[in-house]
Amino acid sequence: MNRSSLFFIIIATLLIGSLVGINIQPQQAQTMAANTAEVSTTGLNYRLIDPNDFPIVYNDFGRADPATIGENFVANTKTFKHETLTIELALDASVEYKAEMKQGDSIVYRWSVDNGETYYDFHGHPNTLETEFFTRYSEGEASTDSGSIVSPYTGQHGWFWLNISEQAITIELEVAGFYDQIVLIPTY
Repeated sequence: MNRSSLFFIIIATLLIGSLVGINIQPQQAQTMAANTAEVSTTGLNYRLIDPNDFPIVYNDFGRADPATIGENFVANTKTFKHETLTIELALDASVEYKAEMKQGDSIVYRWSVDNGETYYDFHGHPNTLETEFFTRYSEGEASTDSGSIVSPYTGQHGWFWLNISEQAITIELEVAGFYDQIVLIPTY
């Protein structure tokens, strides 16, 4: 494993740990300040915190108590994975790869094109084939993109690319986090 991959794994682990959490306990809610951003879905909490909004409370030993406990953290028994895929894409060709994820799983990713641009659509859909429901996370034309998601539902979440360059391109996709597997989706 090279230094770049090791660095990516460390950053991915720290980012995932800072993005997801569990519900706030009643005693913790008392210390929450009014101007924090909070998103809650099915027992997960993600909250931006301004340390200036919390009073410092000291315990009987003169040490500061934590402002919150358990927020923006989810323990995971699933194996942490890290994969790098190299994808060759001919002129005007398209390809789609998805991470199969359970609700609450999380990934950090980045991809880049070696010599051009691609149209991309980063989206997810449930495993149920009978529905046209999907979630679009990001879309555009670029030579690189990166981000992270916490899966809002069990399903496939990933990337569609269409080569809009004037030559064949190579896409390098790097994914790290908690997911079942990366699969190639047939495109028509």
